Amino acid sequence: MLPVTAGMMLGNPSRALSTSVLHRGGLTVRSGAKTGVVTAIQRFGSNLALNVHLHMLVPDGAYTFEHDRPRFHRIPAPSHEHLQQLLDALIARITRTLVRAGALIEDPLAGEAAQPYLDLEPDSPLAELTAAALRYRIVLGPLAGRKTMTSHHPMMAMDRPPSKPFTVARDGFSLNAALACEPHQRDQLERVCRYLLRPAIAAPARSKLRPRAKRPPRR
Repeated sequence: MLPVTAGMMLGNPSRALSTSVLHRGGLTVRSGAKTGVVTAIQRFGSNLALNVHLHMLVPDGAYTFEHDRPRFHRIPAPSHEHLQQLLDALIARITRTLVRAGALIEDPLAGEAAQPYLDLEPDSPLAELTAAALRYRIVLGPLAGRKTMTSHHPMMAMDRPPSKPFTVARDGFSLNAALACEPHQRDQLERVCRYLLRPAIAAPARSKLRPRAKRPPRR
């Protein structure tokens, strides 16, 4: 089994998203058109359990260059059908990479419709912890088997519709492109960048709490 590195996994979505932007703008790499992707790897979910996913900042267009002068070509928002096709392509590419690395096992007798699976040893403590993290379950202690707690900020609580706009999901994969910033929305862009890079636990920006060093006891 080869080690699955971040570089192996980042190449698939980065290339797919860049190609998608160029094609929707009627541009090609051979013509000199360029775009880019800024990616932050997140390894936790809202309940701090293992949930590896990517936050990606993608321009809604691409640049071409004429006489060393850049020209930006803005593209329209993607349709639901386009997002579904993009997700299908991403799933196929990521699955192939994981199968080649040995992280996923294919069943040759199950046919083309079968999905690869994780080959976890049931008697391995590490495998038990990994499987529990994937299923958001507690594996040790008196609460073993129960679902882990999910933290919610009271200001973020809201009734959400069953299907989100600009969001597609299949087989445990999801792709969300519902957030966009106009050039003049610098504050919103900053909030998006902060969200991309957010740590697992962070104090509010305006918190009155300040770290204090303990004073040595008086003699």
